[in-house]
Amino acid sequence: LRERVIGVMSIQNYRANAYTEDHIRILERIAVQAAIAIENARLYSEVQRLAIIDELTGIYNFRGLQELGAREVERAHRFGRPLSILFFDIDDFRNFNNTYNHSTGNIILKAVSERCQAILRSVDVLARYGGDEFVALLPETDIASAEVVARRMVDEIATGKITTSFGELGVTISIGVTALSKERSLLSALVD
Repeated sequence: LRERVIGVMSIQNYRANAYTEDHIRILERIAVQAAIAIENARLYSEVQRLAIIDELTGIYNFRGLQELGAREVERAHRFGRPLSILFFDIDDFRNFNNTYNHSTGNIILKAVSERCQAILRSVDVLARYGGDEFVALLPETDIASAEVVARRMVDEIATGKITTSFGELGVTISIGVTALSKERSLLSALVD
């Protein structure tokens, strides 16, 4: 496909000279159509992935949070399991953009998301809610355990400097913690 091999198709016959030139042309057409179908499926999958991933940080975006969050809330309800939510933002983030520049702000956003991902489990969902706001969904986690995770994240961000073209910058975050309950049974109620 476009001068690139994306797969191999093997057609075999134990009889010598079983395929005519017409057979070969037909098989080549089938191979081209299969390659186009495979490439279209790959591109569709990539578009779907990009629709839910924040381009800057590589974590889920608001749409991804809505999709995965709805599933996690449903799962927690169905099995009667705990689900906690961390909602946090970068303290005085506007000052980073105003004092330095937006590129520095982007470095801060990436570093914060990477450090938070390092603390969270692979089953947890980290998303950029918008601007400098983030949400972490913690399945199978009660509020007390979520508070421990939140404290670890606050400490990790506060103790490590972030390297920028303006030197090492200190960053802090503020986190709110809540859990799924009868009063807060929808994702929208948990993050508002």
